[in-house]
Amino acid sequence: MVKSNDSQEITFLAGEECLYSVIKRSALSLGWKLIGEEASDRVKRNCHVIWVDKSFANDKRFVSIQPWQRINHFPGMTNICRKVRLAQSLELMKKKFPREYSFFPTTYVLPLHLAAFRSLFQNGQSMSTFIIKPDGMAQGKGIFLTKRIEDVENLSTMCVAQHYIRNPLLIEKKKFDLRIYVLVTSCCPLRIYLFRDGLVRLCTEEYKQPNDKNIRQKCMHLTNYSINKRSDKYERDEKESMPSNTGNKRTISWLLDWLKVERGEAAASELWEKIGDICVMTILSILPTLRREYDTVFGKTRLQTQQSASSSSSGSSNSNSPYEKSRCFEVLGVDIMIDTKLNPILIEVNHLPSWGTDSPIDEFIKSRVIAQALSVINVKSHEKRAYERAHRKQSRLRLRKKKQTVEDLDRDDDEEFLPPATKKQQPELFDSNSAERKIRTIYEKYAPEKLPHVKDLLTKYRGYEEWLAMKVEEKYTQVNDGSSGSCSSLDEDDESTTTTDDDDDDDDDDDEDDDDEEE
Repeated sequence: MVKSNDSQEITFLAGEECLYSVIKRSALSLGWKLIGEEASDRVKRNCHVIWVDKSFANDKRFVSIQPWQRINHFPGMTNICRKVRLAQSLELMKKKFPREYSFFPTTYVLPLHLAAFRSLFQNGQSMSTFIIKPDGMAQGKGIFLTKRIEDVENLSTMCVAQHYIRNPLLIEKKKFDLRIYVLVTSCCPLRIYLFRDGLVRLCTEEYKQPNDKNIRQKCMHLTNYSINKRSDKYERDEKESMPSNTGNKRTISWLLDWLKVERGEAAASELWEKIGDICVMTILSILPTLRREYDTVFGKTRLQTQQSASSSSSGSSNSNSPYEKSRCFEVLGVDIMIDTKLNPILIEVNHLPSWGTDSPIDEFIKSRVIAQALSVINVKSHEKRAYERAHRKQSRLRLRKKKQTVEDLDRDDDEEFLPPATKKQQPELFDSNSAERKIRTIYEKYAPEKLPHVKDLLTKYRGYEEWLAMKVEEKYTQVNDGSSGSCSSLDEDDESTTTTDDDDDDDDDDDEDDDDEEE
């Protein structure tokens, strides 16, 4: 593949928080330059793409992202990636749209909803089986099945409780789930991409309805790869370039082909469409929050180039403007289970999916997911230069505006000393230094605040210094002596009032400029 000159200049921060080699290989395949942890802080701060495989709870990292940069997380995305927040968001949407949001099982947040959950039990027992999941854990840690209320009454951490899916679709008599990869590139407008493949993860034990004897057998009831890979019955793919789709981890494309044979092509296509709808509606459930948190972090720092400003003024949108692009993108791992009626059911959403590639099928799927995601975000090296040019231009405009305001203030003051149009210029042998000394002497006595402007005043009236000194003397000496000579039109009270207002305006302009810098 031929790399463009533009792509060769793109830098990708693959520091200590970029944990997986497949991420780095995918960036290299696009012709990007990897920046490691050993690079200087300045170089790392100026990378075009920042990849982080660790969770961070504050917005400090987001604030440092410039308009031409991309980071692989959104502020606010944890609202669907934590089990409790996901349940709260979807239960709220289910109340308004019960049919559309029926893809998520009824969920109880414990201990918050413990009273309502306890009402499902009689004498501490239930005929139904519930699955209990701790809020902040991953890889199947802390998950268990129960039919007894006493198992959840004294939990030390917040959990979610859901009805266990009793009729899951089976492959070779084993329960399985799907790992769907969804790319979000923008929240305003919302842009979502669904990867046309994924992973099928099978349990290692044949499925049986949960009872008192098997309810604790995790390799029968839980599909987590982290749990089943420790089983002696776990079957790995053979080390080939293409996945064999014979072990406990297979591709979704294989599953859809299998369903076409078992249930028909129409059923397989309908299932995939439903899965796409689930991904979209799940993100829609937090879209207002996602936009609000994004705007809180980035909304006040956007710039526009002249091209994008003219496009907006003409009513057309310029999607190629680097300052209208999202600074964030995120690849989510959405876990789906399917029942015997081919209804997809949402299990959870992961904002830090594992990108480990310890088998050929992992490499086959995950390398394509990352490479395509990095291509879709459409990073251009020239965006940094364009932003810096626009930033410098905006700074110059602010300075020019401030300078123009100061010049207007000086002009208002100097208009009192305009020479008559018929006045002849004094001889070249006139000593301008004597006029400057005379003006300074008068200002020191009557208007010391104007001393810094003497040089500018003399430059402006070069050739008329003698006349200028005379007018300054007439203005201040005659007015202060109580005379009303030829300068009677230059009323001292009016000029004093005007000067005070001008000084106040100048202070206001300084404050306003400081506010612009802070923003």
